[in-house]
Amino acid sequence: MKNHSLIIGVIIFLCMGSAADAKYNGGTGEPNDPYRIATPENLNDVGNHQEDWDKHFILVNDVNFTEYAGTQSESIGIYIEWNEPNNRPFTGVFDGNDNAIWNFTLNSDRRNSVGLFGYLGYAGQIRNLRMENIDINDVNSVYIGGLVGFNQGSIMNCLMSGSVKGYHNVGGLVGTNDAGTITNCYSRCSILGTGWNVGGLVGANDTGTITDCSYTGAISGYYNVGGLVGDNDTGTIRDCDSAGSVSGGADGFNIGGLTGFSDGEIMGCYSTGSVDGNIPVGGLAGHNDGTIMNCYSTCSVSGAYIIGGLAGLNDEGIITRCYSTGSVSGTGWNIGGLVGYRNPDDGFVRDSFWDIETSGQSTSSGGTGKTTAEMQTMSTFTEAGWDFDTVWWMPPGNYPRLVCQRLYSGGSGTQEDPYILKTVGDWQKLMNTPGDWDKHFILAADIDFQGVALSPVGNFSQRFTGVFDGDAHILCNADVNMPSSDYVGIFGYVSWHSQIRNLGVKDVTITGNSCVGGIVGWNEGDMTGCYATGSVEGVVSVGGLVGDNSADLVGCYAACLVGGNGFVGGLVGYSDEYCDLTACYATSTVKGGGYYCIGGLVGMNYSNLAACYATGPVDGNGAVGGLVGSNGDDGCIIDCYSTGPVSGMSQVGGLVGYNGEHSHIARCYATGSVDGNEVVGGLVANKEEEGSITASFWDVESTGQPTSFGGQGKTTAEMKGIGTFTDAGWDFVEVWDIGENQTYPFLRSEPAGDLNYDRQVDFVDLATLAMHWLAQSSP
Repeated sequence: MKNHSLIIGVIIFLCMGSAADAKYNGGTGEPNDPYRIATPENLNDVGNHQEDWDKHFILVNDVNFTEYAGTQSESIGIYIEWNEPNNRPFTGVFDGNDNAIWNFTLNSDRRNSVGLFGYLGYAGQIRNLRMENIDINDVNSVYIGGLVGFNQGSIMNCLMSGSVKGYHNVGGLVGTNDAGTITNCYSRCSILGTGWNVGGLVGANDTGTITDCSYTGAISGYYNVGGLVGDNDTGTIRDCDSAGSVSGGADGFNIGGLTGFSDGEIMGCYSTGSVDGNIPVGGLAGHNDGTIMNCYSTCSVSGAYIIGGLAGLNDEGIITRCYSTGSVSGTGWNIGGLVGYRNPDDGFVRDSFWDIETSGQSTSSGGTGKTTAEMQTMSTFTEAGWDFDTVWWMPPGNYPRLVCQRLYSGGSGTQEDPYILKTVGDWQKLMNTPGDWDKHFILAADIDFQGVALSPVGNFSQRFTGVFDGDAHILCNADVNMPSSDYVGIFGYVSWHSQIRNLGVKDVTITGNSCVGGIVGWNEGDMTGCYATGSVEGVVSVGGLVGDNSADLVGCYAACLVGGNGFVGGLVGYSDEYCDLTACYATSTVKGGGYYCIGGLVGMNYSNLAACYATGPVDGNGAVGGLVGSNGDDGCIIDCYSTGPVSGMSQVGGLVGYNGEHSHIARCYATGSVDGNEVVGGLVANKEEEGSITASFWDVESTGQPTSFGGQGKTTAEMKGIGTFTDAGWDFVEVWDIGENQTYPFLRSEPAGDLNYDRQVDFVDLATLAMHWLAQSSP
């Protein structure tokens, strides 16, 4: 026995020692067992362990620096200057795992290579990471980026928002991209550079490659300032765009909507913001000494000298098959619709056009001017050799657009011509292109996401404000696993005046913190004809369809396993005032722990519910109801019912757990079993004195409850007789129907013959009818 005790003690000691020696939040740093980063302290600690800068890391959840007092003391990777022996690159792999770093702040003074990563080396990789609301501020330093100061590695699938300030080589994502690759990244940071080489995404692209990247925001600088890249120094930029507001001020030199200066290659790119500066200023490039091919700009451009709709100065460059349409104005000389000034010996402009009407310019130093009608006619361009099969396409009644803009399976994103989604790739494009979240979409085929990790479309800082029509198609097996994040669903945050309609989501798995829903986490847009099945789990404001709702829902339903602590509902977790839920239902299984307000349809209700019902089991702590957990002040429930079993600790009701002040319940009933420890009611468990309950009933036999805080108790037989309800003024012409002496009342919005209330007419309903018929026929 003593030997056994000794062995056990040694094992415990070794385990304790192993736990004490573990770095970060676990892992070994190997590719199949990366170091796990779960807290701000974990992330900061990476900068203190240079010996780990060749290892693998993974972010296992969102990390929020809001309440973390310190800032990062040591950058991850150190770049001082070229060939400096004390340079220390990060050459490992950092996988954000589609999680976010929130509110990261870094203020330094006179340092090189400032960012979350100071120096990403040639073998280094950063992928699948969001950084939200960053604040990088070092106006006296060089190589300043929101993510990486000096990059020679590979960066893909990253998104940045917040503010970045520096001296020169300043970018929202990367300060200097030295032969590195950047793919499918997006910045919406505000950028301020007090020196030169300032870009919305990258300050200086030195022989690097940038592909499928975007910028939206505001940029201010002085020299070589661009919407995407400040200085494209023999680098390559392909299939990228900028919608930035780019300002060089009264002294700004080399200012462009996409790039300030370029002697590299720019292909398949466009800019749509606004540009102002001094000299030279262009809608796409301020100064071009490289190649610009198959690009366009719609930017409004203003300045003093050498101002062009596409390029201000085309000195030693070549511009081929490009166009511009934005307004162009200048106070000095060399003002052109397409190009301000072209070097007659070394600058070339071929097969390119500008709109003389929208630009306000009838001349250009290169290119051909056309009317708006001509610019919106395909033959204008095909006669010049433009490729409308693989490079360009022409939306109806519009200017040419790049095929790379046709991010989806068709469409242009307008109400008349919505983007068409058919594939997983289409959805991933939508998911990773916040600039499109104000557009119109239509789902043209079912999409199966089996094995694909998803993140929400729309978040708090960039909300979905468009229109999404499911067109009766289904998203299957969607998995959004973000347990530490708020606003989690297929759509995270849907804003006012948006619409989601005719969308089915089947076998979804959604995990989040607050405001978690099967389709939408936080909803302010109207939803019609939508449904979700699967499982939804969170902490607060959790619903089978919507977590937190402030808009109208019509004809929607959910059949999910829904779990959370508070404000948990089979359809909606929390439904705010000034909105209506009409002809909606839930068959969800709802489980609430810890807090209050757990309901079969809605957890916490301040809305107007009409012609709605719930049939699933509901279990919680307090304020638990078969239909609504708590019907808050001024909440209204009319022509509704619940049939599922309800259980909880206190304030447990067959229909509603708690009915608040000035709230109203009319023409409703409950039949499911009700079980609770205290304050239990067949229809309503508890209500405020000024809350009203009229013409409503519960089945005293099936609920097992003889009393209720409002309503009238009836036997099962009485509940299946139409007279019980017509005597109370119920409408059995437009609203209700009943199988006399066979069924409880059911809503006419349900399919005829649906006797088990699952909105399907099948053999189960036939069996139910046969059972009642046999019972009535028995002697």
